[in-house]
Amino acid sequence: MSLYCDYPKHSRHNVFSRDSKGAYFAYLSNRGKCLSYLSDDLSDFDYHNRELSKAMPMGYTGLTILERAFLMDSDGLQGWSVNHTGELYVLRNGAVPKEYWKPETQQYHLHLASFSGPTGAAEAKNYCTAIFEKMSRSQIDLNGAILVGAIVVEQYYWH
Repeated sequence: MSLYCDYPKHSRHNVFSRDSKGAYFAYLSNRGKCLSYLSDDLSDFDYHNRELSKAMPMGYTGLTILERAFLMDSDGLQGWSVNHTGELYVLRNGAVPKEYWKPETQQYHLHLASFSGPTGAAEAKNYCTAIFEKMSRSQIDLNGAILVGAIVVEQYYWH
């Protein structure tokens, strides 16, 4: 199974890439790994967008629309200016072992840890730094490990 659904059609910009263009993406929970590609057009992720519901079919699940805020990898931290405020999620790629997440976080293939309020972004960055430090102390190769912080723009009951 691919990490990405084939949406939006005009993009192949990966959420976990420093060089990718676009701010917004969708995360379909409760179905394994399913992310959209990045887009700068928020209307790509409107609830009534038929192309979105074709690419990420409705069912008993949730669809979260996110704005990418920062990326942390072995090269350090990269941030982007954001248009939204509020709850912030941290997503991991497959190179970050799931046992380095807090035990109370959800058990999806892409773990989510949520932070909110005025200190949310700083807390999320500290959380990511702590994960990289734990991995480093355990002598796990950090090359390829990526964490992305993203602000929740919208959440839909996707059914």
